[in-house]
Order: sequence, then C-alpha cells, then structure tokens
Amino acid sequence: MKSKIKTLLIKWFLSYLFILVIPIILSIGIYMYSLQITKTQSNKMNDALMGSVKVEIDNHINEIKKLFTRIALDKDAQSATIIKDYVTSKDQILLYHLVNTLKNLNMTDDFIEDIFIYFNNTGTVSSIKGNMSGELFYHLFYENKEYDFVKFKELMSEKFVQDIIPVHKLNGENVLLFAMTTLETPGGLDSGTIVITVNERKLQKIVDNMKWDDSLRILVLNSNNEIINSNKNMDLDKDLNYKNLTDGKHFYKDIKDKSYVISIEKSDAVDWKYVCLTPNSLIEKSAKSIRYFSLIGLFICIFVGSYFSYFLAKTNYNPLKGILDLFKGQDNRTMDEEKNEYQWLMEEAKYIFKERKDTRLILSNNKKILKDYYIFRLLEYPFNKQNGMEEFQKFNLKLNSDYNIAVLFAIIPSVKNQTSTDSYEESLDLYKFIITNIFTEVASDHFNLEVTSIGDRVAVIVNLPEDSLDLLDILKEVIYFVQQEIIESFGVHTVALAGDVQYGLEGIHASYVAANEAAEYIRLLETDIIMYDEIKNLQTNYQYPMEMEQKVINAIKVGDGEAAKEYIFKVLDVNYGTNNISIDIRRCLIFDMMGTLMKGADISGCGNVLANLDISRKLSAKLPLMDIKIRFEEIVDLLCGEIVKKQSVNESNKQLSKKIMEYIMENYQNPDLNISLTGLHFDITPAYISTLFKKQTGDSLLEYINAVRIKEAQKLLEQGCSVVETSQKVGFRNSGAFIRVFKKQTGITPGQMRKAL
Repeated sequence: MKSKIKTLLIKWFLSYLFILVIPIILSIGIYMYSLQITKTQSNKMNDALMGSVKVEIDNHINEIKKLFTRIALDKDAQSATIIKDYVTSKDQILLYHLVNTLKNLNMTDDFIEDIFIYFNNTGTVSSIKGNMSGELFYHLFYENKEYDFVKFKELMSEKFVQDIIPVHKLNGENVLLFAMTTLETPGGLDSGTIVITVNERKLQKIVDNMKWDDSLRILVLNSNNEIINSNKNMDLDKDLNYKNLTDGKHFYKDIKDKSYVISIEKSDAVDWKYVCLTPNSLIEKSAKSIRYFSLIGLFICIFVGSYFSYFLAKTNYNPLKGILDLFKGQDNRTMDEEKNEYQWLMEEAKYIFKERKDTRLILSNNKKILKDYYIFRLLEYPFNKQNGMEEFQKFNLKLNSDYNIAVLFAIIPSVKNQTSTDSYEESLDLYKFIITNIFTEVASDHFNLEVTSIGDRVAVIVNLPEDSLDLLDILKEVIYFVQQEIIESFGVHTVALAGDVQYGLEGIHASYVAANEAAEYIRLLETDIIMYDEIKNLQTNYQYPMEMEQKVINAIKVGDGEAAKEYIFKVLDVNYGTNNISIDIRRCLIFDMMGTLMKGADISGCGNVLANLDISRKLSAKLPLMDIKIRFEEIVDLLCGEIVKKQSVNESNKQLSKKIMEYIMENYQNPDLNISLTGLHFDITPAYISTLFKKQTGDSLLEYINAVRIKEAQKLLEQGCSVVETSQKVGFRNSGAFIRVFKKQTGITPGQMRKAL
C-alpha cells in the first residue's frame, strides 16, 4: 500500500508542477496577443466614441432642420416676405416681433450662434441681432475673404435646400451657414433665405468633450473633403479622402511619420463623415502594461507555486485516506492490492450509485402506484373532508379549480379481438396506455387531468376552470378527436362515458358513479360519447330514450325505413328482453312508439297514411315480440314508401347531406361549429346526423368540417395571412388545434406551407 501512496503523491506533485508550466506558455501567448486584444478594445472604444459624436452632432443638426420648418411657417416671417420698396410703421412692429421670435428660438440650443433671414425684396436682414440692411449686417458680422458683399448678396439669392456653407470671417472665426430658401412671394418667386449659423469652435468643443484621451484626433469632413471643425493643423493624406472613407471601417495609416488607427462614422443627418485618428503608441502603451504584470505573475507562480505544489499534494491525500477508510468500513469491504485508491473508489462508487438509482426507480414506481391508488379511491369512495386534504396535498394532484367531471374510456373489442381472447388480454394494457397518452396530450391544452386505470377502463378526472357548457363542448370535441385518432392509427374502438360536473373533491365520486351509470347505455345508444346529463332524465318505466325516438323520427323524415326499423327493433329488444316489463308498460311503450311514427309522418307531410289504419287491431301488447316487430315493419314500410314517393319529385334539392354541406360552407368560420351545433340546426341528434352524413357521403361530419376549414385556410395562407390570423378566420379557437388538423390533412404545417409559397 505504501508504494501505491508514493505513486499517487508523485503524480499529484507532478500534476501541480505541470499546471505551473501552463502559465509560462500562456504568458508568451498573452504577451503576443495583448497588443491585438488592446487594438480590438481600442477599436470598440473608438466605435463607441464615434457613435456618440455622431449622435450628438446629428441631434444638433436635426434640431437645426426643425428650426428651419418653424421659421418658414412663422406668420411674421411669411408676412415680412411681401414687404417691398419701403417699410411702414406697421411693418416695423412686425419685424420687431420677428426678431424676438428668432431670439427665443436661438435660446433652445447653445450649439447655434446666430439665426437670420435675408429678404431679397428689400435687401434687409432680420436676425437675433436686430433688423438692418443686408450690407450693414454683412460688414458687422459676416465679412470674409471668400465672399465680398456683392457675392454674399448673390449667395443669399441662390436656391438652398438645407445646404451648409463654410465661412472664414475676417476676425478669425470659422462658422458654418445652414441655409434654406423656403420663403416665397405670392407669385412663387424666392423672396427670402433662412440662415442658421454654427460656430466651429462649439462643434470642436463637442468633439473635445467626448475624447477619452487627449492624443486622439477627431475630424469632421464634408463632401468637399474640407475639415469643418477647428482642428486644422493636420494635412489630409490622399487615403483620407472623403470618397475613400468607408463607414464603420478601421485601418492603419502613417501620417507625418506617426502611425494612427483610423475609424470612420458617416452622419445620418448631413453629408459629413466623422473620422477618429488614434495614435498607435497609445495602444502599445496599454499592451506594455499587460506584459509587465504578466511577467510578475509568472515569476510568482514559479517560485511560490513550486512550494505549494508539494504541500498541497501531501495535504490533499488526507481527505482521500478518510474516504478510503469510510468505504472500507462499509460491510467490512477490503481493498484490492492490484488497484490504486482511485480505481478502487471508482468501482465502489459505481456500485453505490447503481444501488441508489435502483432504489430511486423503485420509489418512483411505488409513488406512481400510490398516486394511482389514491386517484382510484377518489373515484370509488366519497372524499373525507376532515382527513383527506393532507393526503391530497401529499400527492400534488393537478386539480386546481373546484369543478370536476369523471370520464371513463371503455374499450370495445373488435371481431378479431373476440376470436383471439388471449391476444386481446395481452394487448389491453397497451390500449389503455395509448388512450392515456393521446388523451393527456390533447386535453391538457384545455384542462388539468389526473388519469388512472380501473379494470379494463381508463378513468380520467377532468378539472374544469368553471361549470360551463362551452367547456363541455370542448371536452366532447377532444374526446371525439382522440377516439378518431385511436381508431385510425391503432384500430381500437372506444366509448367515452362522462359523468356530470360536480363541485369540489367530494363531488368526484358522484361524477364517477354517474359515469358508471352511463355505461349501462353503451349497447342501447350505440354512440361513442355518452354524457350522464343526456341520459339521466330518460323514462324509468321503460327504456325508450328521447335520443332513440329522435333517431326514428329522423329516419322517417328521410324515408329511411331500414334505419327506422332497426332503431325500433333495438328498443323492443331492450325492453322485452332485459327489462321484462309488464303488459301495461308494454302497451304504453307500443303507443309511445306509434306516437313517434305519427310525429315523423306529420313532419314529412304524410300524417294521413297512419290516420287510415286501425292501429288498435294491428298492434296489441299481448302479441309475441316477433309479431309486434312484423306489424311495426309493415307500418314503417307503408309510411316510408309514401314519404319516398313524395320526396322523389324534388329529391336533389332536399338531400340532407347537401344541406349539411351548404350549412357548413356558410358557417365554417364560426368556432362553435361542430357536430352538436349542426345537429341542433337540423333538429337531429349529433350521433345520428354524423352517422347519416357518413353513410351518404363516405366522410365523417367532423372530418368534412375540418376539410372545409383547411381548404379555406390554404387560400388565406396563399394570400399572405399569418398562421394565427388564418386559424381565427377559419373557425379554430387556437392556433395549436389549427396546426394539428392542418398537418394531419396536408402532411405539412401552415408555417411550412407559407415558406414554400
């Protein structure tokens, strides 16, 4: 063991020494790279500086442009333009007010030195210094070598559109004249020029205040390649020509035997470019400081680090030894002499972590089982208010609101499943897993859910934000969508049984009981979704629900005798077989069913057909079930035969499916349009209208609604509409549902289609 210890100590010590080699290598790289880094940082600082200079000066120039507009629109200025020949006393007052206005405008920005208006009609000037003749104004304030008074007068008569004219006055001051000719006479001739004067010293002051080092040189160039700020003690090199300076570019240039880094920013307000010249020596000075401190750090690392390398290597072994003793103390485990400490600890740690992972997996599975059991208890047993909340909070169920409804998914075995019972039993868990995943994925966009398995059914607690019929319609649509997905993808037919909406946790059991009661109607109603609220008010003496009666009426209305007989025989089979009703109840049932046939006959306009029959002799409650079926069959055939004859005259205009299609085309933009709303419009139950539509067209009603919406959505997308806007226009409540249906029918998402256009 001692040899192993020495090996580890040496390895650690050499490792620490190797770490010391790294700073030595890096110091060389730092020294070589420091200059480049400093240059990069300097460029960034220069970019920021030039950006600030650009923003500051451009803001002042934009203010000058705004002043042009204000002066041009000033009533006094406009009135002064029409003065000719001589100035009256009234005109004197007007010019006095104009001078005050110009003075007030000059107070808004200290960047501006002077504001004056030169009137061509009178040759006079109104400025912040007063009203005077143009010649006097020139000699007092703007006399210069470039322009004598005659040229100055001609200059003021020219056409300007916010032009900038540099002027070097005889007193040594350099100014910039911002000129704009906007004042016109009623005849349309130019009658005045507005001039705003900026002293170049103030421009230079703005530049100087922003420099982060005094050695920086900042130039402002106009399109004539003139330096318009007062820093003119440098001759421009040919590479600093205005046309050769690219915005945002950096390059190095020697000017008068001195190296500079050149940075350029172009003005957004005028045709100026701001140029910053940074001495290269300034950058190298920073790099030398970095090198100096890097060398000091390097020597400290070598001399001090060598000592601490051995000290730390020896000291750090003590915790390792403590860990070794701790591991060896567990279950009297011994260390393999062929392995060093790290190798042995690695194997021990893997073993412990595996045990920990297995334990966590077991605990996770147990927690899920306990949670499923708790959900099972919430459904199967009444909630205990006194002691139940603590246990409810422990499982952290997602039942945040106060309204809940229990939904059961019953799996209906197909003919293939029934012939291979063993295979079906093996697949049952898989089917429940599929139902759970698909329903959770789709419904979780609208509701909070808790799901468990009870026997051969999937039980779901659906948490509703409020007790609303709209939410129940959404729930029905989700259930129907899930059923269609499951049967199309996996060939599994399911029936959804929904209890009624109950308040609070204590209502979950009541809703579950109601859902189980709804299960009794699976064979009777032959529908995919059975809501307790829709069947709880059915007649109790005999089973002839309103839904089934409506199916018979609907079949009679369209002359479908086979469907009507099928529904009638189902009612008879249920009541004569399962219920074992008495002779009096049978009589009531028969009269009720005949009343249904009369309703269908009256609605179809063939009520006289049954009026001529002696129903009391044809139908008797004492007849056997087979004879009653034969009598009903004869009556239905007679009635439907008359209805078909009557409807054959204009059958093409009265086809229900055609009317349904027309109704959908007119209302597909309504987000509430679904099977239920369509059935309500035609006074037909949702289940029957869906069955009838598919029977006549080959397509399910919901698929046809979605197909119409997607077809119209494609037109809107081709026109450039967004995905969200399109989903709203074609009747989807949210873009998520729209995208799923679109991709299912077209194979691509709406976004992919827009990109492909």
